[in-house]
Amino acid sequence: MSNTCPDCGTEFSRKDAIMRHQRNKHRISQPYPRAMMHIHRQPTAGTTTTTPTSGTTYLFTIMLAGPTGAGKTFWMQTLLKRARTMIKPSPERIIWCYKRWQPLFTEMQQTIKNLLFVQGLPENLNDDSFIDSRF
Repeated sequence: MSNTCPDCGTEFSRKDAIMRHQRNKHRISQPYPRAMMHIHRQPTAGTTTTTPTSGTTYLFTIMLAGPTGAGKTFWMQTLLKRARTMIKPSPERIIWCYKRWQPLFTEMQQTIKNLLFVQGLPENLNDDSFIDSRF
């Protein structure tokens, strides 16, 4: 991965050095420099999305991890509310498998279209009958 500042072209040997440079020289306070902001994409079954810089289309997958109380559910709620603008084409159906019901899920059911909550991992998750595109 390139550690080159997208604003001035200065090269750095480490990611933390370019982050500090962006903060101090260009007053960019976001957690990562613009050139490094990306979501890890793998060529697996899923929704496609287009990167704004290159116009290349990728299959969209995301894995979100963090400790208890870190705000993972709230972050996902925000992403899913904005899915029509952030993910192209936007998801037609979202299946959320969970272990324990959270109060925020009730709000998400009311505000996010085509969101299905499923407790546990269903045995027929990989069957075409479960993943029906006609939702």
